[in-house]
Amino acid sequence: MVYAFLAPEEWSSNAVISTPKKEDMLPLQRISSPLLILGLEGVPNGKYLFDQFIAEFNSYDNQQDYLHQSNSFKQQVKQHNLDEKAQQRLIRDWVKSVSAEPVDKKGEKPGIALHFTANTATDSIQLLEGYIQYIVSIQKQLLLKQLTEDKVIKLDSLKLKMKLATEDAKINLAKDIENTTLTMNIAKAAGVAKPLENYSNGDRFPITLGVDGLAKKLSILKSMDLTIYQPELTGLQIQIDRLNSIKLDGLDFRPFSYLDTPSEPLSKDKPKRSL
Repeated sequence: MVYAFLAPEEWSSNAVISTPKKEDMLPLQRISSPLLILGLEGVPNGKYLFDQFIAEFNSYDNQQDYLHQSNSFKQQVKQHNLDEKAQQRLIRDWVKSVSAEPVDKKGEKPGIALHFTANTATDSIQLLEGYIQYIVSIQKQLLLKQLTEDKVIKLDSLKLKMKLATEDAKINLAKDIENTTLTMNIAKAAGVAKPLENYSNGDRFPITLGVDGLAKKLSILKSMDLTIYQPELTGLQIQIDRLNSIKLDGLDFRPFSYLDTPSEPLSKDKPKRSL
């Protein structure tokens, strides 16, 4: 009787989840197509995110970090004046009751059961719901980091291509200007002022345009913008601008769907007074 009335109570809250439905992934899918079009890998599918959620939910580090910052843990520490070692023991004992396991290990029934135990019914439901949101937030941060890194790598690649293409365009334009200048000097020396018809000798410096034509060509080359001289630069800049226009902040998704939503327990697990 002393044990039954004085032992710490344990209340468990449970929920059952399954792979996410289309509506759970819809906000995330909206940015997937633009990413794929621009050459990025896109976003993971629902099955991957669901499996990741289960793995993160069962991670001891995540359970420990979450409980350390929870109000229930802080109240226990303050109420019992626990030192560092006692706090570690409390955490180790507490995380034993936090789990995500198949409802039916034989696989006959669908779903994964989420389980969280605390000293009161209110604490157990609050901790379970809070831990679910905590894991989802971790997944969002990981996905945002992955997509941001992919975006940065793609941007760096495009910027490098842009730089090399710009350097090549400058070199080729300078060569064209130099060759046109030499050709015009040759045309002047040859006394060819007007374009020649039906004449081609395959020289390196063809004078068929004549001095007037070469002078006009030289004037255009000197005033020509690199993007006009090398159209590839425009295409690369468009890709860079489009990639920069994609905003990854505020990613929203739920990596699961509820088969049974979390609810406050109606009876405690321990101690059983009737026993």
